[in-house]
Amino acid sequence: MATVDSVRDFMKILIFRSQHQHQHQQQQQQQQQTRAG
Repeated sequence: MATVDSVRDFMKILIFRSQHQHQHQQQQQQQQQTRAG
């Protein structure tokens, strides 16, 4: 069974990855807007 520490680390990784992906999507949208302009 996973220990509490390993579960916390796993949650941190999931949160970090989800935030990183969201930031990457925002950057792509900004680039598209500048190209259109």
